[in-house]
Amino acid sequence: GPDPLLDVYFPHSTHTQHLDCASCHPKLFRYRGTKITMKDIAEGKFCGFCHGKVAFPPDAENCGRCHTAFVGE
Repeated sequence: GPDPLLDVYFPHSTHTQHLDCASCHPKLFRYRGTKITMKDIAEGKFCGFCHGKVAFPPDAENCGRCHTAFVGE
């Protein structure tokens, strides 16, 4: 089954304080069901379009900012 270590919390409201819908939809993300991997993000796709450039980097020190299994660590 699904691996809970891969579950991600995405705070949509935090992003919409700074961005409008068209910043991400549909060019970076379909509205639902986009399969995202860390490899994709590292290559600048999806979250990686901004994270690591204008937002905190998607690196080992920031796992808990997105991955719910690591929140609070």
